[in-house]
Amino acid sequence: MRFWQELRRRRVFRLAGLYVVGAWLVVQVADIVLPAWALPETAMRYLIIAATLCFPIALVFAWFYDITADGIVRTQPAGDTEVVDAKLKRSDYAILAALLFIAGTILVSSVDRIVRTAPEIAGDVGVPDKAPNSLAVLPFENLDPNPDTAYFSNGVSEELLHKLASIKALKVLGRKSSFAFRDSELGAKRISDALGVAYLLLGSVRRDEARVRVTASLVDEDGFQVWSDSFDRELHGIFEIQSEIAGAVSRHITETIVPGTDTATSRTTSNMEAYNQYLLGRALFDARTAGWRNKAIAAFRKAIELDGDFAPPYAGLAMALAVNQEAEGPHIDEAIHNAQKSLELDPELAEGKAILGLLKSFGGEFEDGAALLKHALDLNPSLGIAYNWLQFSLQGLELHDEAAKVLEAGVERDPHNPPMVANVSAWESRLGNFERAEQLLLRLTILPEPPLIAYPRLAELYDTWGQLAKATAVSKQALLMDLEHGELGMVFGLAHSYESLGITQDADFWAAIWEERIGDDESRPFLALDLYMRRGANDALEELIPRIDQTTQLGQRNLGIAHIWLGNYEQGIATIETLVGEPDVFRLLSFVPTGEVIFVMRHLAFAYAQVGRVADSQRLLQQIHDVVDSDPDKFSKDPMGYETRALNRALLGNKSGAYEALEHAVELGWADYYTLINDPAWAETIEAPEFQALLDKVKAKVDQQRAIVEQADAQHDFRAEFESLWNKAFDE
Repeated sequence: MRFWQELRRRRVFRLAGLYVVGAWLVVQVADIVLPAWALPETAMRYLIIAATLCFPIALVFAWFYDITADGIVRTQPAGDTEVVDAKLKRSDYAILAALLFIAGTILVSSVDRIVRTAPEIAGDVGVPDKAPNSLAVLPFENLDPNPDTAYFSNGVSEELLHKLASIKALKVLGRKSSFAFRDSELGAKRISDALGVAYLLLGSVRRDEARVRVTASLVDEDGFQVWSDSFDRELHGIFEIQSEIAGAVSRHITETIVPGTDTATSRTTSNMEAYNQYLLGRALFDARTAGWRNKAIAAFRKAIELDGDFAPPYAGLAMALAVNQEAEGPHIDEAIHNAQKSLELDPELAEGKAILGLLKSFGGEFEDGAALLKHALDLNPSLGIAYNWLQFSLQGLELHDEAAKVLEAGVERDPHNPPMVANVSAWESRLGNFERAEQLLLRLTILPEPPLIAYPRLAELYDTWGQLAKATAVSKQALLMDLEHGELGMVFGLAHSYESLGITQDADFWAAIWEERIGDDESRPFLALDLYMRRGANDALEELIPRIDQTTQLGQRNLGIAHIWLGNYEQGIATIETLVGEPDVFRLLSFVPTGEVIFVMRHLAFAYAQVGRVADSQRLLQQIHDVVDSDPDKFSKDPMGYETRALNRALLGNKSGAYEALEHAVELGWADYYTLINDPAWAETIEAPEFQALLDKVKAKVDQQRAIVEQADAQHDFRAEFESLWNKAFDE
């Protein structure tokens, strides 16, 4: 008893409490800061270990010493009424030095471990080791007084990249990754490390009427210049300059001179205005800013008009006509014609083979498409977009493992290519590898100019894995970036994030923004439809149904699901059957994404059972089972994948299997609580006590994250910030 009184007298308990609170605050801050620096969860573990090991040192200090207004003094013994000298003696300084040394050693060791996690992450997320023949071509600086001609210097850089990539002895990084560091203030060492290359090629371009001056420098990974030269030519000689630079660079990287290949006549032009228009079209195609397609198409058409024997604009026009378009219609026919024309003029044009391969795959000729794309990559291994297109063709052939390897090879060649990184991240998430999926996307967010695709995909990843507070925060970042570029698609995502947390007032606010300012007549009802189904607001859902455009496939899909949600089973069945024809999971999977097929078909199967069409219901459920359960390697191993398995098992009558799958989903982080409890297909199953207990755990997790988001919103009025930026962007 006296010992505990002595602890209290010496204020050990008070310091212990202060230490615990302080350590907790540090950990909370680190939980936010460390991911932003792309450090893994092991960094947090080392920080917690350090805080734990330093705790007994703090207790020893509290027993012997007090911190007063006069500084650190020795604590007087109990019952000593005499006034004693509490100043520190020589032995006290020795004790304090020892305690400080031990604590410092622990902290330094932990910080060192945290710092050393950074290169470990680089290996985990696919940044390649620095091969001795690896090279990145950075965007050449535009020294033309007219900044609108920057596309010309970009074109010089890009053509150099293509020429160097054709030299088999070199490993040249893809364009998207190299150009991600445009105007970066990072030094050569940091850029070289980030890109994983041993050499950087950089330079400048100045045009002066009919002449052009190109200065190029080759630097090693430490920033030391190993070669430089300047080239002054007539403007029409730009292609010869590019060939000269490519040859000079190859000579300084390889031990022997690598013979360059002659550039096909059809790949060059003496008409510099045609070349200008081609470069402008490529710049627009790569940037994908608002309204890019029509402008790029016009530029490519102009280049063809000026020089009909110049092959690259035909391939560029085919790309602009095909990318991000439906796989049907006259524009596809025109795209095929132009892709074929580019190859008639230049049979070895990598871009022509790549786009023709994609167009073949659009038409279901996946084998021919894959062959063309593989040939394109043989011709130009740095053509990053071709890796994406090749994996699409391989997926069509159901060569999923090979498609995954192609994506990995693409990320190795072009590690900062946004669409490719996003695809690999989604693939890793489906395989159940959350940490790698996250780090791939975080790596994009720390680029000098983060690509727009990074934040929405990151928000989607966090939502899939039940990290709803992070999903909401990232959705806000994405919305601000969208607003800066005149796009507002992430309003939909932010409303979804708030609804997942049960914060319906904020979800409705963003839904109103979508309804009033963003969506068109066709898309406006769909956000409200999603929200009302998630919260079980059937009256509001009933009122919304007449506004759904039934003339579109998306409208029919949503209308059918809404009717089933409301219990209008016959209407829901008729609507979906009109949309899909004979309901057959395997047939639909040939042209509709897997997740969408499973979602619609399982609700159709549920509706069949409700109207007595048990045989039809069981047939569909068995087909779904064959896709999601019979071969687990072929379906998602993320939380939503296991929730899908759980519901399908429940509808098949396998309640124990349903519980097992849902429990695993919860263990992985699944937190789509409000959708599940309001989904009529789940209603009967979750009445069981064991399911209720499991959902109570999920609800507690959702509530915890809701409190985090509400606290953040109380401290920072994001709505007001959005309105201010909106007014600035659209009212001025």
